[in-house]
Amino acid sequence: PRSCIVFLLLPQFFSKRGRQGLVAYAFILALTGPVKNTLHNTGVLSESLACAQEQLKEAVKTVVDLAKQPFYALRDAISKVIKSVKAVVKRIKQTLLAIKRIVLSILRVITSVFQWLGSIVNICNKKLGTPFDRCQNVFEGAVADCKAKLGPYLGVVCNVTYVVSALCYIVKPLDFICMLVTYIADSVVGVVKRKIKRFTMHMKAMFYVKVKFSHSFHFETNQSRTIKDVSANISTEIRSRTDELFGFFNSISFLTSLFTFIIVLRVMRYRFKWLTSERFDNRYITNDLRTIDIIRARQDKETVLPLNPRERSRYVPLSSVMLVKSERTKLARSAVFLCLATIKLLAYMAIDYSLYWVLNIIQIHGRFQSKVEKPTVVTVHVAGEGYLSDLYRSIVRAFTPHGKESEINTMLCLPDPVPPDLDKYIQIVALIILFWLVAVFEPYGLRLRHVVLCQYYPDRAKQRAAWLYNHIIRSRGSFLKFARRQLRRKFGLAGGQTIEKVTLQDRLWATCPFLNVFFPRKQKMCLLCGAPEHSDDNPHIKCPTPGCVGLFCPQCFADLQNLCTICRSPIDYGDISDISEEK
Repeated sequence: PRSCIVFLLLPQFFSKRGRQGLVAYAFILALTGPVKNTLHNTGVLSESLACAQEQLKEAVKTVVDLAKQPFYALRDAISKVIKSVKAVVKRIKQTLLAIKRIVLSILRVITSVFQWLGSIVNICNKKLGTPFDRCQNVFEGAVADCKAKLGPYLGVVCNVTYVVSALCYIVKPLDFICMLVTYIADSVVGVVKRKIKRFTMHMKAMFYVKVKFSHSFHFETNQSRTIKDVSANISTEIRSRTDELFGFFNSISFLTSLFTFIIVLRVMRYRFKWLTSERFDNRYITNDLRTIDIIRARQDKETVLPLNPRERSRYVPLSSVMLVKSERTKLARSAVFLCLATIKLLAYMAIDYSLYWVLNIIQIHGRFQSKVEKPTVVTVHVAGEGYLSDLYRSIVRAFTPHGKESEINTMLCLPDPVPPDLDKYIQIVALIILFWLVAVFEPYGLRLRHVVLCQYYPDRAKQRAAWLYNHIIRSRGSFLKFARRQLRRKFGLAGGQTIEKVTLQDRLWATCPFLNVFFPRKQKMCLLCGAPEHSDDNPHIKCPTPGCVGLFCPQCFADLQNLCTICRSPIDYGDISDISEEK
C-alpha cells in the first residue's frame, strides 16, 4: 500500500542515502554560498594583482628612467658646455683669421715690392747673368775678334783689352742686390708664412675638442603578452570556470528530484526484499520470536532465549539501546565520512571568511594618497658679460638638476570584496549538526522500518521470526557441541528428545551464509513454534484457504484444534477474548 511506502520514507532519511542527501545539500549550500563567494573574491584579488602589476611595471619604468636620468643630465650638460665652448672658439677663430689675413696681406705687399725692384733691376735676370758676368763676356769677345783679324803675330797687341776689362768691377756690387732680393723672397717671406701656419695649427689644436659618449644599460623583459593581456586572460578563465560551476548549480533542482526518486526506489527495493527473503536484514528479536520461544517452552522443546554473549552482539531487540556488530561498523564508517565532510565544509567557510578578511584589511589599511615633493637644490648665479661669463652660465645651467613631483595613489588597485553570507553559514552549521544527529541515531531510525513492515505484514513477520529462530538454533555452539547434542538426541536418554533436530546441511547453511547465495534452499517452518519440515513422512500442515500463509507442524495444528487462526475470525474458533483485539 501507498501508506506503507510513505511511512518507510521517513526512516529512510536515517539511512546512508538520507545522510548523504543532507551532506549533499550542505555541500550545495557551501558551493552556492562560501565557495561562490570565494571564487568571486578570488577574481577580485586577481584583478587587484593585475592592477598592482601594471602599477609595478610603471614604477619599474620610472626607476629605469631615474637610473638613466643622471647619464642623460650629464650628456645634456656636456653637450651644452661643448656648444658654449664652440661658440667662444668660433669667435676666437674669427679674430685669429682676421689677424692672419692682415699678416698675409703685409707679406703679399713686401713680396710685390721686391718683385717690382727685381723688374726694375733687370740685371737680375738669370738667363743673361749678372752685370759683372755680362761685362767680362763683352771684353773677351772683343779680344777673340781682335786676334782673329790681326793674326797670330800681332794678336799680342789685343791683350791690352784685358787691362780695360778691370772696369767691370765697378758693377760688381750689383750682384749683392740680386742676392738680397732672392734671400728676402726665399727666406724672410717663407719663414713668416710657415710661422703663421704653425701658429694657426697650434691655436686650432688648442681649441679642438672631441667628446664621445659611451654608455651601456641593459634592461630586457621577455614577454609574449603584456601584463594587461595576462590579467584579462586570468579574469576570463576564472569567469568561464565559475560560469560552468554556476550552470551546474542551476541544475540542482533536477538532481534533487532525481535523488528523491532514487530514495523511493530504494524504499520499494527494501520492501520487496523484506517480503521475499527471510535472511535479508533479519537480526532483531521481535514479539513474534518471543511468542515462538514461549510456545516451544510449553512444548518442552529447545529454546533460544536467553541469548548467549556471542549472540547478544549479533541479535538485539528492536527497542534495545545496544547496537549489533553491523550497526557499529556502519556507525564508525559514517563517523569517518562525516568527519571528512565536516572538515571540508568548515574549510570552505574558513577560506571564504579568511579571504574576505584579508581583502578587507587590505582595503581598509591601503587607502592612502601622497605626493613626493622634488628636493631642494642650490643654484649658482654668474654675473658679468663676456665669453667666460657666458661659458660659466652655460655650465651652471647644464649641471643644475631638474626634478619633478611624483604622486603615490594606491586607491586605484584596492580590492572590493563581497562579504560572506552569514545566513548560509548558519544553515550549513545547522545541517552539520543535523547529519551528525542522524548518523548517531541511524541504527534506531532504521529499525522503524521493521516496525512499519511488521504492522502492515504480520504474517510475513511471523515467517521471518520463525526463520531467525531456526537460524539461531542451527548456528549455536561449535561443531563438536552440535554433534554431541544430535547424538544425545538420537541415542541418549529421554531428555534428549527435547533437543531440536538439526541436520548437517542446516548447520552448514546457517554458519556459512554464502552457501545460500550459490545453493539457495527453501525450507518450510511452523509459524507457531518455528519447527522446520525435515521429512515427507511427517509433513507440515498447510492451510487450505487460498492465499493464506498458514503453515503448522502437526503438534501445533493439533493444539489449534485443527483450525487456522490466521484466516478465520475469533468467532469461528471460539475465542471471544480476541474480538476486542481484532476491533
